[in-house]
Amino acid sequence: MAVYEYVPGEDTEFKIMDYVGNPADAKGMVKEITLPEIMRTVDTDSRIGEAGEQQRLLGFEAMEAAMTLGGISEELDLLIKQTMAPGGGSNSITVQVTGKARDRYSNTNATIKYTLKGEVKKYAFHSSLTPNEKAEMELQMTVWGFGHELGANSFYFEPQARKWEINGVNVWGS
Repeated sequence: MAVYEYVPGEDTEFKIMDYVGNPADAKGMVKEITLPEIMRTVDTDSRIGEAGEQQRLLGFEAMEAAMTLGGISEELDLLIKQTMAPGGGSNSITVQVTGKARDRYSNTNATIKYTLKGEVKKYAFHSSLTPNEKAEMELQMTVWGFGHELGANSFYFEPQARKWEINGVNVWGS
């Protein structure tokens, strides 16, 4: 059995696309990314006739992601500002991260890919303008669609569209 671990490296690709799919390459700019978690909401209660409290799974909690940028291109800066424009129906972005995962036992590699769809929630231009400190920018986004691929396996989750797709098959409610 292969046990894959993500291997950060120079060949990791970061792409950020606007709502139409126009890409802005973020390679070399992203220093850190915090991926969303899929978490169920739980209702805990005690009902008449039950021996104690029960936990019942409900829907899903909201997801978010964050990125720390060590620099930014004019192209990416413009894309982020355009997608944050208030009142527009074109505010969504897609972030794609593609890299390598290595099997810890055989040293074979598999492609690993994350896809995040959502809206920019926070764009901090520079965290610090202090001399002798490298400026960083933070980007936070709400995530309403999350995809993960590892080798031949693919997964996509979008609760509002009732999608829980495993290898292209939507198993939501089946």
